[in-house]
Amino acid sequence: MSHVIENIAPSEEFAAFFEDNGETAYLYLARIANGEILGITDSLWMYNQIEPPISAYEQVLLAWTEDSSRVAFIINGHCLGMMDLAAGRKATANLHGEIPFTYWESGMPQEFGMPLSLEVPKE
Repeated sequence: MSHVIENIAPSEEFAAFFEDNGETAYLYLARIANGEILGITDSLWMYNQIEPPISAYEQVLLAWTEDSSRVAFIINGHCLGMMDLAAGRKATANLHGEIPFTYWESGMPQEFGMPLSLEVPKE
């Protein structure tokens, strides 16, 4: 059974989706216009199976900054993934180590994480 969370940015230009299907978990970023999802712009692998399963955690959420520049995936107060739209970077704790709260407040440095795409790929 999949565990899915979604959260639309305050600007209503992007939405973040988290999905854990019991085997792998990903964070997705989608572009929105007029309330319609235009497509996924990027994804971020979060983890493979975790113990306990995601449904056992007390707090699982996606949080946006007020200015819609960053979205974080948080489990029980720990940031496991972040997409920084302003810096064009994304990071997961499993690949890049702990994501400091200062990155939430002031942005992700260019040397941290990986590039983030903000455009829907053309078909």
